[in-house]
Amino acid sequence: MLRPLALFGALLCALPASAQGAFNLLELGAAPGILALGEAGAAVPTSEPQAFLYNPAHLAAAAGTSHLTLSGYRPTTWFALDLQTTALSGGLAPAQTGWPVYLGAGVSYTRQADAMPREVRSETNELIGSMTADQRAWSVGVGVGYAGPVKTHLGVTLRRLDAGFDVEGGSTESDGLEEFRNATTAVTAFDLGILVRAPIAQLAGLRTRDAETGLALDATLGYALSGLGRRNATDAGLTNEGPLSRRVRLGWSAQVGYDLDFGGGPVRVVELTGVAQADRGLLRDRVAGDYAAPFVNPLAALTGQGRSTEMGVVEREGTFTAVITEYGYVGRLGVELSLVETVMLRLGRHQGEMEFQCDGDQVGACETFGIELSTGGALRALGGVLDQPRWHALGHRLDLRYTYASHPIADAFHVLTLRVAPFAATP
Repeated sequence: MLRPLALFGALLCALPASAQGAFNLLELGAAPGILALGEAGAAVPTSEPQAFLYNPAHLAAAAGTSHLTLSGYRPTTWFALDLQTTALSGGLAPAQTGWPVYLGAGVSYTRQADAMPREVRSETNELIGSMTADQRAWSVGVGVGYAGPVKTHLGVTLRRLDAGFDVEGGSTESDGLEEFRNATTAVTAFDLGILVRAPIAQLAGLRTRDAETGLALDATLGYALSGLGRRNATDAGLTNEGPLSRRVRLGWSAQVGYDLDFGGGPVRVVELTGVAQADRGLLRDRVAGDYAAPFVNPLAALTGQGRSTEMGVVEREGTFTAVITEYGYVGRLGVELSLVETVMLRLGRHQGEMEFQCDGDQVGACETFGIELSTGGALRALGGVLDQPRWHALGHRLDLRYTYASHPIADAFHVLTLRVAPFAATP
């Protein structure tokens, strides 16, 4: 048996099963702004275009103002993978649709690859070549919402992931690299989501519906079901098909803020958002007959060391068995403080039975952090204070954001987002 087979498999198998289960390649590093909130993305109010990868209903919820938003970040190392995601979303508000509905759509592209090529050596330790695991995922989502007193948004996302190996070197079918050249995984999945947002301040009579200033208090409930689909993996001439790991997310958030008019229009001078979310894997264990949830990592079927089975990944030589599961709950908490719609500070934490061992404990807890700077809020505030209507109008229609997010086992994410709102109402 070639050494690289053990070397590549060791990457996954050296991790505890709980950490392996957290590597969902369809979502890894998807939305850095949400990552900074402990990845509590089911119900957090956000206009981040990648947010629909956590709950597709975000596409409609972000259409409160008609917009077109583009976001992306440079390749960032997460454990041993280089990640890169670009997303584009757009939305139409009721003023443009002509009905009391919000319409949203989004598309994203994610590439995940080994941070470093892996050497392939023979039994005599002769260098044969190198290989790099490479996964590419496209996601397309649509959302629709009802603009009633309590806003309700629905969404669906279609995902497609293709994974394989980029192989360099070798010359014959028996050179030890053919198995990796022919190993592929294809994943097709659907996600479903719903968001319900209630303006508590208006419903309680603390603020009239048409008021543009004063106290703002909102509550949001979100539910998302991801992984409705199947995988098709080919490894060493064998085909393995089966369901994906399904995950349900239930979350809520509360926002409290205060709007002031600086002379050119209302600006939210301060806003505090709290989010909480619970995740659970739902894939039925066909052997045990209960929801013990074997997690099938699309990459796991490609490791020369293991086969993807209904019970996870079982090592080929039989010297050990590494079963990857996604069973158990994960709790996520996050808080965001926004000042003058210009500076956003984010803190988050997630902990559960299947989480990364960030702090060395058997049940790991990860703490996250992020900051975001926005030009839109600053231009609106300055335009009002300095009596510059053009600045205020530009702040409504154009927003350039910089987002920083950190996770204990990842390099820092640096994200640029451009949001254009050509139909935004201005004074």
